[in-house]
Amino acid sequence: MAKELLEQHARPDQRTKITTSQFGNIPFTGTRRPSTLPLVVSFGFVNKIKQPDLVIKAFAIVTKEMNTARLVFVGPAGKLELAQYRKLARSLGVDKKMDITEAVSDEQYTQWLEQATLAVQLRASSNGESSGTIGECLAAGIPTIITALGPAGLLSNDAVSKVSVDVAPEELAAIMLRILRDPAEQRSLRDHGLQWAHEHSFAAAAATLLQAIGG
Repeated sequence: MAKELLEQHARPDQRTKITTSQFGNIPFTGTRRPSTLPLVVSFGFVNKIKQPDLVIKAFAIVTKEMNTARLVFVGPAGKLELAQYRKLARSLGVDKKMDITEAVSDEQYTQWLEQATLAVQLRASSNGESSGTIGECLAAGIPTIITALGPAGLLSNDAVSKVSVDVAPEELAAIMLRILRDPAEQRSLRDHGLQWAHEHSFAAAAATLLQAIGG
């Protein structure tokens, strides 16, 4: 998508010079210690682009069948967003099961990557950028649900569970419950996600770039 956007604005004589490089992923250095209780985590900035209202609504449905589940948003949020999403959680009766950490240290961020049972990384729109948080989740071996949008939509269906931009809370909840209940699917997503992260290192991205520029 970013390539297409650039081609739209580049001079005709420059368009043949535009190419793409694979995503460069940072290896996970923590130690996975998944929570003994179902822990759903969303990483990154908490704003409307990441569809936290949709995640909260779906989570409220999940808790009706999985009462011990917990939802945590790990990332900074503005005061208005904090108030809005906490109010929504209260209205749905899940405020005691949900938390928004706001900004955390690198060590704390890694701890959440270590503990998460399931990551939910949604987007309402994309400008063609690759998601660093999705890469971090896959490198940590976390089963991850993503929006099939932009570069994320090109990820292997084996490595992630994909939903559409307009996914309904009920549909998202059903997918969350299915993964949380199925250790075999969790292992499959973990293993394929780890394989993707290994194959998409910064060294591999650099090699792709060198080849593109004739190095």
